[in-house]
Amino acid sequence: MAQETLLSDDLLRQLVAVGQVDVLVGLPTLNHATTIPDVVRAVQASFSTYFPRHRTVLLNSDGGSDDNSPAIVRDCFRDDAGAVTVWHSLRTTHRISTPYHGMPGKANALRRIFAVSDLLHAGVVVVLDPDVASLTPEWVAALARPIRDQQFDFVAPVYPRHPMDGLLVTQLLRPLVRAGYGRNIREPLAGEFGCSGTFAAHCVEHPVRDFDATQNSIDLWLTGTALAGPFKTCQTWLGPRVLATGLHRPGLAAAFKQVVGSAFEALDTHADYWLPRTGTENVPLYGTPLGDPADTLPSDGAPLLQSFARDVKDLHEILRVILTPETLAAVVASAEHPDGPRYPNKLWAATVYEFLVAYHRTVMRRDHITQALLPLYLARSGTFLIEHAAGVPDTVNEALESVCVQFEGAKRSAVERWNQTT
Repeated sequence: MAQETLLSDDLLRQLVAVGQVDVLVGLPTLNHATTIPDVVRAVQASFSTYFPRHRTVLLNSDGGSDDNSPAIVRDCFRDDAGAVTVWHSLRTTHRISTPYHGMPGKANALRRIFAVSDLLHAGVVVVLDPDVASLTPEWVAALARPIRDQQFDFVAPVYPRHPMDGLLVTQLLRPLVRAGYGRNIREPLAGEFGCSGTFAAHCVEHPVRDFDATQNSIDLWLTGTALAGPFKTCQTWLGPRVLATGLHRPGLAAAFKQVVGSAFEALDTHADYWLPRTGTENVPLYGTPLGDPADTLPSDGAPLLQSFARDVKDLHEILRVILTPETLAAVVASAEHPDGPRYPNKLWAATVYEFLVAYHRTVMRRDHITQALLPLYLARSGTFLIEHAAGVPDTVNEALESVCVQFEGAKRSAVERWNQTT
């Protein structure tokens, strides 16, 4: 979409007053009145501490909040007594809050941020998630410095995690992206990221193909775009990612469908890049963790497997269309195993790839495909918890590596089946 349709006349007038900038921080919001003040103050503190000689701008792209979020962004530098906090900088820092039009969602907000970045010729763009309560000024600096100092185009975050934390990442997204794109990136679902003005301009000129599939999980599609394009990519350590409490978030079913749909859409879009690739290379990682992993309470995987056999039976006709007969038979056997249901690594990798191929071929409505994977993912997560919840971190990390290796081994069969007509 052209810039003219993304930027209103009023916003253009504000941008003319700003002029060219060195560092732009984008903050997409939708009813974040309770969390936005701390985030904006962290950004301003980062500007003053780490970029005092740079031209900086904070851009709030709001999706139609009804809780006064944009006004809070503009006014949050006043304390309860009304005193204005003065931030000392050798350059002027601008704050702009602008609504975006269309369906609320992060993809729309990011399109606006990228268009503004392109117009302002921003050298560095950092995008933050206002849901994160643990964000500090150092996060902004960590995401921006590799672009400013080493000319990287895309900087993905790495959060200190307990190895049992984030099962959707460790069991599905990380191994699938690593094996598919041939790049070992730890957090493909980048809630926060940094990018160059070049990358931002590319995203404006080449928007996501299936906009609805990635509206609320656009970060994963952006990661795929960076890995598949002529872009210099790295990772950087941030601190533990702790989300604010009390915010409305989609339930597991909706979030799973959004995230997996975005992953499948990215791989489908970038098939010409990843299908011929073999092997895996590491993506450079910079910095040191900005804090220790949060404690993770032991989880019981058994409840996640209780309905596995029933779910497979209920979904049998759908799974018959998506999975090969061999894989479906193995899934049924695993669900009905006399010693208890399990979902082993090799079978899980084959399952995910066959769902991806079915998504590519559109064997049924694509949202039905991603929805049907959820019960199988829950069974897989339950299996991993049962097998490794009592393990020490080094042992669990070895098990996570084994998952990735299985996905790498299963990739060949997916490549062979990708363009088959039957």
